[in-house]
Amino acid sequence: FLHPYFAAMILVWGFFYIISYVVLTRGKAMDKVKHIVPLFLSIIALFGSIATIMYITDPVKDRPVSPYGMLTYITYKHDVVTSKYSPIWKFIDEHNLFRNILPHISDGGEGYSYIGLVAIGAILLSIVTGVIYLLQKKRSEMIAGSDGFSPVWLMMACCGLLFSMGVPYIWHMEWLLDSFPFLKQFRSLGRFSWIFFYIITIYAVVVIHTYYTRAVARQWSFVGYSILVLSVGIWSYEASGYVKFVRNVSNNALNNYDDFFSLKEPKIIDFLEEHHIKANDFQAILILSFYHIGSDKLWVADPGWRMTIAGKASYQLHLPIVDVMMSRTSLSQTKKQVKIAAGPFAEKPMLKDLKNNKPFLLFKYDNDELDVDQAYLLLAADHIGHFGKCELYAFYPERQLANDKRNADSILQIVPFMKSNDTCVVSKGEWYVDHMDGGHADKHFFGTGAVPRIVGNDSIISIIPIKPLVNDQEYEFSSWFLLSDKSYSSPYITLEFLDSAGNVFGNKDMLTKESIDNDGMWFRGAVFFRMNTKCRAVRCKLYNDPNPSYLVMDELMLRPTDALIISRSGDGSVMVNNHLLKKGK
Repeated sequence: FLHPYFAAMILVWGFFYIISYVVLTRGKAMDKVKHIVPLFLSIIALFGSIATIMYITDPVKDRPVSPYGMLTYITYKHDVVTSKYSPIWKFIDEHNLFRNILPHISDGGEGYSYIGLVAIGAILLSIVTGVIYLLQKKRSEMIAGSDGFSPVWLMMACCGLLFSMGVPYIWHMEWLLDSFPFLKQFRSLGRFSWIFFYIITIYAVVVIHTYYTRAVARQWSFVGYSILVLSVGIWSYEASGYVKFVRNVSNNALNNYDDFFSLKEPKIIDFLEEHHIKANDFQAILILSFYHIGSDKLWVADPGWRMTIAGKASYQLHLPIVDVMMSRTSLSQTKKQVKIAAGPFAEKPMLKDLKNNKPFLLFKYDNDELDVDQAYLLLAADHIGHFGKCELYAFYPERQLANDKRNADSILQIVPFMKSNDTCVVSKGEWYVDHMDGGHADKHFFGTGAVPRIVGNDSIISIIPIKPLVNDQEYEFSSWFLLSDKSYSSPYITLEFLDSAGNVFGNKDMLTKESIDNDGMWFRGAVFFRMNTKCRAVRCKLYNDPNPSYLVMDELMLRPTDALIISRSGDGSVMVNNHLLKKGK
């Protein structure tokens, strides 16, 4: 229970041991069965216990079933045989040696399992010796068989290494993962290289000991002790690089405790008391710019320094944080939380679900320029003062909901008087909307049609003529996608800005994974950006990667951020700035 990965390690370790034992051990079948059955049952009992406790204690039932990274965080060959922490490999890297053989020097990662030059040498020596003995038909003298190190362990090590490298899934056999859904939850196959690392390191020690004892037995003491001294010397020299690295990390962390508990700086609780405010006057902390990472389906913004600010305040004030930096969070909870930053025309179910009317303590980071949707939240907040690197506000949920209702009512009053299905009430510039009603997808978000998933990995979906009124005019691009609830994948669109000659002079990515408005499994991808006056068109290139990354596409819009664009459909549905304001019949 220290970490679920230990249970997974036991499972994989036990599975490979059973396979290796059955394949390489001689004996009666029934004796083998008696040997492996207790091990097999213990593994089943372990997972049964963990699964039962998780089921009873975990209130969240919709965690991601296919988290990101299963076939991304794997072990590569350079993770096993190279390391930038080793002084030897650092020298090789700095002098560009062996680039043709090993173009990458590992600097760590999920699949990092550098075994060291001594272990590498021991393995190569064993292979050469083994081949010679086989050619001489002296199988009984092979190191792995005659010196107490069972070949069962070597087979386990090799199997563990191949598994950590993604075998067999990387051989276009990803579908096999669907047969082991629980395995997906461990996400990083590279970590299973630990099995290889531990076994092969111990094996290297056995090999060194074997050659040392043989040399001493033959009265070659100088050779024997030279093997020991050289092995320990190289191992120690490489270890010194790790020692130096750890010491540097430790030195850089000397002030972390003082910093996190604000022992050498003003404390936020004292700041609030100066303004006659107590911590329990609030029910939660909200950070702007908003971030939310953890459901795998949605990864909204990079928390950066804001996460440290939130963590310190949360710990010192004993308040939960709306923004999230976790793993495998509930998708339904995530969908509710992110909508708080979706602007004036998006429903905010999280605020409606609150059990009290206490305000949120809102932090607005000084260096962040908020987009118009996030800045809208400040209209429901009272300024408290400046603290550290942030402006502090008291954000009132009831006031926010009232503002949203007032905005919605004002739009619904306009709809009956619209002369067309799309109208722009307020605008300072050109705008564009495509309802994709000519598409023949089996589902649509708004209107009468939508476009099914493109088959290829990328495609130009639209070239929008546009001419900004002023330089650096702010625009928003958005589109809706129906995504699968069985994977983490989602598409993205690259906007290419074209001048009058059709040349690309800039670009901007719209990532659906950063969506903050949603309805069911429909997600609104959006991005704010500034447009240069030399722009004459925006080319929209959709990337369906990994393929397939979505099911249906609908409702594409490009508008100045100060525009108010209202759309209505025959069933009574209403959209404002590509947000669904009202569902039809």
